[in-house]
Amino acid sequence: NTNHLNGYYFSIINKKKFWFRSSYELIAYKLLDENIEIKEWTTEPLRIEYKKDDGSIHNTVPDILIEYKSGIKQIINIKPLIRTKERLNILKSEATEKYCEENNLKYSVWTEKELNLITPKEAKLKTLKYLKQNEWLLEVK
Repeated sequence: NTNHLNGYYFSIINKKKFWFRSSYELIAYKLLDENIEIKEWTTEPLRIEYKKDDGSIHNTVPDILIEYKSGIKQIINIKPLIRTKERLNILKSEATEKYCEENNLKYSVWTEKELNLITPKEAKLKTLKYLKQNEWLLEVK
């Protein structure tokens, strides 16, 4: 999608690079690295099966898995608020929530509110600033 900015983010906590597929993901990664309660986090940690309304089976891949220093683990999906109301995302979210309940994980969907954003434009501007300051992390595709 040409409307999305993407690139690499170097995680201070994990001491490695993670690919971000959107401005929202980059902002989430930075927030995770600033949280002193987090032991480690990773992206796209697993696949979870879900069923579409037509009965067909598919997989959804959560955005982030966090392990806190307390031992608690949490799966996070990052979506613009408006997209959380789409039927497909509701089905994926319900399947992920069920998986988390069955596996003693917490589950959250992070939108503009959790990312401390007012508008998608603000996210894009923050990402452009990050990319300019961290050109060494960029990969040309």
